[in-house]
Amino acid sequence: MDYILANLRRFIPDYMDNDRVLFLASDFKRRDGQEHGNTVYIDDSADFSHALEGSNIPFMFIYNGRVMMSFSPSIEHDELTETYLETIANRFFYN
Repeated sequence: MDYILANLRRFIPDYMDNDRVLFLASDFKRRDGQEHGNTVYIDDSADFSHALEGSNIPFMFIYNGRVMMSFSPSIEHDELTETYLETIANRFFYN
C-alpha cells in the first residue's frame, strides 16, 4: 500500500481530497488514520469481495460506467506503474 500511495502522491497529489480517487478494500484493517481518500469497504459476503480474497494484490482501474484501463502495479516494474499513473492523471484528472 505504501508503494501505491507514494506513486499516487507523485502523479495525483490531491488524491486524499479528490473525490475521483476511490479505494476499495476487502478484509482491510480499519485503523484510525489509515483510511486514504474515499475508502469503500466491501462486505465480505459480496461476490466482488470473494474474487479479491487472499489475492493480496493491489490493482487500479478507471470506472466510467464500466471498468476500463485496469492495472496491477508492481514494484519490480516501477516504470510501468509510472507510465500508467501519468497516463490516467493526464487523461482523467487534469484536462
